[in-house]
Amino acid sequence: MKKGYLGCLIFLSSFIFIAACTTETTDNGDDATAVEVDALIESYEEEQLVLEQRIVELEQNLEQREAQLEALQEELDRAEGENGGQEQDTPRPFGEGFYEQHWMYFLKKADNPLGHEPGTTDWRPYSGDGGQGFSEGESTFAAPGDLVYEWIGEATIPNSWGEVDETAVRVRQDGEDAAEAIILHWGFKDDSIRGTDYLLEMRQSDNVWYIESIEERNHCGRGVTEDDICL
Repeated sequence: MKKGYLGCLIFLSSFIFIAACTTETTDNGDDATAVEVDALIESYEEEQLVLEQRIVELEQNLEQREAQLEALQEELDRAEGENGGQEQDTPRPFGEGFYEQHWMYFLKKADNPLGHEPGTTDWRPYSGDGGQGFSEGESTFAAPGDLVYEWIGEATIPNSWGEVDETAVRVRQDGEDAAEAIILHWGFKDDSIRGTDYLLEMRQSDNVWYIESIEERNHCGRGVTEDDICL
């Protein structure tokens, strides 16, 4: 009987010891987890503070940019008001602007105390001598640009050596067998005809470029008559 009681007592003591060890291990695990959670929360709170400060800085930067934008808009509105609300549509040398003489734009914008209204005549057939060796069957040029510059040297048109202030040449190709060029003279010593343009239409045949047609027009400082000539 004593042996049985002693065995039960030993078993119960062992169980209590095991339970105590198990409880202690669990408590230590919970404490470690709690420490990790607290550290993670503290880290998140620090990160949140950094982000909130960054938001404040970005908002301040945004306010500065908005103030700069408002100042620029006011300056733009003031400039448009001084120009009568009209945009400056300066010609560009491409698209339809290929044919434009940009000096005429500025001439029309300039103050004219005499009340003149500068204008440009319509295109008309070229009235001068186009030179020899540029037409179909005569030309030997392999490139439209070479053809144009040679024509300028041979044709009876003003050059830039003292007769005009500026000569501009634009050449563009339209497909494989067609091209056009415009020669723009500006700055004649004449307030009636301020400039003259020449328009060359070119074609290619058997790898040779030739001039198919030539037209001309005048830019008039005083205006254009009903007969399409400069005043």
